[in-house]
Amino acid sequence: MSEREILWEELLREELLRLANVHLPYTKKSLKELLSEKYPHVVCRDGTIHMFRRKELEFLKNMLTEDEWDKILLPIIIELNPSYGEGAAIVRGEMEVKVVFFAKKYYDIRSLF
Repeated sequence: MSEREILWEELLREELLRLANVHLPYTKKSLKELLSEKYPHVVCRDGTIHMFRRKELEFLKNMLTEDEWDKILLPIIIELNPSYGEGAAIVRGEMEVKVVFFAKKYYDIRSLF
């Protein structure tokens, strides 16, 4: 492959990665902060607004101690990568891991929606 083709391939890969991540939030908010908002939301990289259902926030509130409401940042991002193996995912953050583990173990998460 020529140097030019390598450069184009790298630029294309970067652009595809950028486009794949436009739905991610600019910043995350704590559960406590979201509970205090009339319309709990975060702004995504593409400028859209991701609204949180109050029912989901209350679910998390009841799962955690009041001290933990400041520690968990939402939305929880679950990273999937085929190189980790089939069905493997990464969740970053101690509270976030706790919530995903608890929800998966004890609840049918689909019943929330």
